[in-house]
Amino acid sequence: MSNQLKSFFQRHKEKFDSEIPAASVWERIEKNITVKPKVFTLKEVYRWSAAAAVLCIVLTSFYFLLLRKKETQLRVVTTASKEKKLPDEIQEISTYAPEYAAEAQQIFYAIEASRQELQREAKPEPGLHKEFAADLKVLDSSYQQLKDQAALSPNRDIIIKAMLDNLHLQAELLARQLVIMNNLKETKTVNNEKNKNLSL
Repeated sequence: MSNQLKSFFQRHKEKFDSEIPAASVWERIEKNITVKPKVFTLKEVYRWSAAAAVLCIVLTSFYFLLLRKKETQLRVVTTASKEKKLPDEIQEISTYAPEYAAEAQQIFYAIEASRQELQREAKPEPGLHKEFAADLKVLDSSYQQLKDQAALSPNRDIIIKAMLDNLHLQAELLARQLVIMNNLKETKTVNNEKNKNLSL
């Protein structure tokens, strides 16, 4: 069908090309087009320029206020770390990612408190204490590896998060070890009481 139409146009090409629309046709088309070009006055141009300038000033001010706020937070973290003399692990994190320093500091102090409590509680059980220390040593060595990678890696954010996850795991492990020690102590006390009752 399209071939027939094509051949029809080719045979009657002269008839189609010879017809030129009358001038009145173009005049009617122009009258029907009602789009008039928008003309800006100088007053409108000044008004829009002033609005753009005000917007630019507001956005720039907002940006610099946020930037100063971050600088202030960074100063607070660094001065706090200088005042308290943070451990090396926390200083590493605060150097590379100061936004994580407070969280790392809390976890680290919780770990240290749990380690001290575990040492007190595990004195009667030196074999168990050695097993617990070996488990912690594995996590601690992986933390040291992450710390070494953070010094070399361009994408430190992921490694810092992994370091924080490792600290969380250490705190969790210590908490579980303390639960085991407390359960062991309770079991021993119950057994001692049973033995006393049996001997009476």
